[in-house]
Amino acid sequence: HKVFICSGRMYGLIDSSLREIGFDGYVASAGAHVIAAGKTISRKTIPVDKLEAAWQVLKQHKAVFRFKGNDTICVGPEEYERYMSDELGRRAFAKCPSIISDDVSMQHDIESGDYSYADATVDVIQQEMDMRTDGFFSVIMASFNKATPYFGEVLIKGVNKGSGIAEIVRYLGVSQADT
Repeated sequence: HKVFICSGRMYGLIDSSLREIGFDGYVASAGAHVIAAGKTISRKTIPVDKLEAAWQVLKQHKAVFRFKGNDTICVGPEEYERYMSDELGRRAFAKCPSIISDDVSMQHDIESGDYSYADATVDVIQQEMDMRTDGFFSVIMASFNKATPYFGEVLIKGVNKGSGIAEIVRYLGVSQADT
């Protein structure tokens, strides 16, 4: 048997005490980063132009948002201040390095994002993301903190925990029925 952690968290936010257990691999960032036998077998990142468009949509809707890479959180200065006013936000930012800037032109390592406190629902954000990014993203209601239609996750369309598990299945050459 092989045991994997499957999480919406970026790899850098999977607690080191869990990683020390010695799992066979990880499906991190909601399927965007898949690791097996100590090596990355699949990694999907957000192109800078799509990231810039998503950034603007979330700013427009006054969301508190962050975008996450393998081991870095990228956040605007205003959003950072709002995160730091909350205990959960302070804990998340204490665990990994942060890039605090509204200039995302050099961010080539971003896998996913999340937001809270938007002034529009997930459905409205999805429609605007579709228009600005040619349907590149899936925006889903967040499964962390408070589940409300104003808290969401921004994922690469077609990339999710299930697609990450499918990458592991292919890599191991096993049947989906055996997972």
